[in-house]
Amino acid sequence: MSNNNQTPTNENVEVKTDNKVVEVKAKDVAKDKKKKDKVKKPNKMVKAIKDTGNELKKVSWPSFKQVVKQTGIVLVVVLVFALVIFGFERLCSWLTGFLY
Repeated sequence: MSNNNQTPTNENVEVKTDNKVVEVKAKDVAKDKKKKDKVKKPNKMVKAIKDTGNELKKVSWPSFKQVVKQTGIVLVVVLVFALVIFGFERLCSWLTGFLY
């Protein structure tokens, strides 16, 4: 049984390019087709890295002064809540001391 999809390697094939008919070997046509198929498949990892880089360029990054100011605000809020929770825990501990 032979494979009918392949063209003989020593047979000439007519290829139409830019309204001109050119005779080339079937083997060369098959090679060109394989090259085109390989080039058309981009690497998914490379595409993901490029997309990530493009998205990072669009980000509006805060200045150093803004970062320091916002970090200070976060630290103050955390300390205030820590003191409130500590006070509430001490109050509950003191009240439960009377029960037991």
